[in-house]
This record gives sequence, structure tokens and C-alpha cells, in this order.
Amino acid sequence: MGKISSKVCRECSECLPFLKISRKNSLQYLELAEYGYAKSDYKDIVEEKKIDIESTASSVDSSEFLDIYTRPLEQNCEKMIDKEGFLVYGQDLDEGFLVKAQWKSKFTPKEILDYFRLNNERKIWDKNIDQVEEIPGETLDEYITYTKFKKVIAISQRDMLIISNIIERSDGILVVSKSIEHEKYPELSDVTRMKIYTAGYYFEDIIDEEYKTKVFSLTKANFGGSISQKFVKKATAIALPKLYQAMEKCMEKYYKSINS
Repeated sequence: MGKISSKVCRECSECLPFLKISRKNSLQYLELAEYGYAKSDYKDIVEEKKIDIESTASSVDSSEFLDIYTRPLEQNCEKMIDKEGFLVYGQDLDEGFLVKAQWKSKFTPKEILDYFRLNNERKIWDKNIDQVEEIPGETLDEYITYTKFKKVIAISQRDMLIISNIIERSDGILVVSKSIEHEKYPELSDVTRMKIYTAGYYFEDIIDEEYKTKVFSLTKANFGGSISQKFVKKATAIALPKLYQAMEKCMEKYYKSINS
């Protein structure tokens, strides 16, 4: 593989849910009218330009993620979702947005991480994905993921390229990601690359009746282009519960099939 450069491209989550105007394929897609947006608001999401990308170090530093993780969820954030076991908070940034969430899973931290990295399964539970590929990083604990999302009406197509570092801790597994550049995945002229400042998951071991893991997710990112970042923050927060509920159901089917 090529050498990882020092230029950052994006933030996420691996899991930054995309806004979609129709629910034809998945309940995780947003119907704008249901959330108070009229057709007259659509002009606010039409894009004309991309953001400039600044260079930073490419190594994955978990300190910012852990700092945010140890704070109360509500600190400097507004509560956006509190239903069906999901707590989602958001914050506006000078350049981008921050969304953090917490929920519980019936699977172990290792089971969740292993399943999350199965690219053939990813398209089953995340209907927003058009293409996803993973290549090794410089160490056994690092991997690079390229994700291209499906084209959405009125919004230019997005992609992201991140490097993730897996850290095993006494109480669970931490996965921290950030944007990078790589010669195998250059930026495309007709696709806007998202910038991930820091993102990831903390899969914490718990014993709570049928639940085995408490999940904390973080996305500190810039969606790129000229779309309002507040708009993207709201869309991301609303989509998160449905996205990870879909993942949980697919995990159940997957592990049941391989263990039967």
C-alpha cells in the first residue's frame, strides 16, 4: 500500500448517516416534511462549492475522543433525541458539527466491531452505502476505510477516507478514526469528500440483563460543500437510532446463521 500522507480529508463516523428525501429503500432516510422543512427550504441544501481542506498529522490520536467521552453527554450540547434507549446530543462548531450518542447492545464489544467491519454486511444494514472498501494500515491495530455514499436529490455525492485505530482496554474496545489522504483513493472532481476531525466508538463491557455492551459514538466532522452544518447535524441525529437499530437486527440474523 502507499504511504499515508499528512493531509486530512474528513470526519465520522464511520457511520455518518446521510440525508435522503425519500424513504423508498429504508426507514433511516428522512422525509423532510416530517421534520418541519417545507419545499421552500430545499434551496438551503443546494450546493455550489466544496470546502478547503487543511493539512494535519495523519496519526490517530485518541486523546480528544476520550476527553469528549468522559464529559457528561449534555455538556456544551443540546439534546436532540431521547427515545427507544437512544440518547443523541449535538453541538454546532465554527466549521462543522458534533454529534454524540449512547445506547446499549445485546452483543459483546468484539462481536459488534467484527460485524461492523464486514463490508458485505454493511450494505445490508446501511442503505446509504454505495461503495465501501477496507485496506490495512501501518500496524495490526490500524485499518483504512473508503466509503462512498449514494447520490441524494439536491445534494452532491459524498465520500470519506478515514484511518481507524483499535485500542483494547480493560473495560471494552475503543475505535478512533480521522480523515487521511491515500494514493489509492484520490479525491474525485464530482464527489465531495467529507472531513472527519475525530470520530469513533467506545464499546464498553456491561452486564445489564440482556445487554452486553454500552455504546458511545462520536462524530466531529464537516459535511463539506455549502449545505448548512446545522441541517446536517439535525439529519444525522435523527437518523442514528434507525441506523443502529437496523444494524442490531442484522447482527442478530448474522450471528444466528453462523452459530446454527
